[in-house]
Amino acid sequence: MWTLADEPMRLVTGDALPPGPMPMWAIVAWTGAAILAALLLVAILGVRWWISQPQTDLAFISMSRRLGLSRTDRRVVEHLAELSGVHPVAMLVSRHAFAVAAQSAIQTGSRVVGPARIAGVIDKFNQA
Repeated sequence: MWTLADEPMRLVTGDALPPGPMPMWAIVAWTGAAILAALLLVAILGVRWWISQPQTDLAFISMSRRLGLSRTDRRVVEHLAELSGVHPVAMLVSRHAFAVAAQSAIQTGSRVVGPARIAGVIDKFNQA
């Protein structure tokens, strides 16, 4: 049990007391608050970025994820769409548009997209 005799008596003279060490609970609380604020900021920025994207780009990302395409596969589809002058969403929706663009890229010998990468994306389309 704590009593007044456990601590030395201090006379109040108007001088400020030197600050003592910060208790552990305060350190944990401030650290937790800082981490929570950082996570909240990241979440807000992520939502704002997602909302600011054009709807067609969001549709392409969503559809390619559902088809199981990796980032490399998405780049292949985007490159083929650029070569054929079609939006990447159309390449995912129309197998014919994708096949025509893939055939054109293989025939022209595109250095960016090789036949092996195109074949990998075609396999994923056929599995879906």
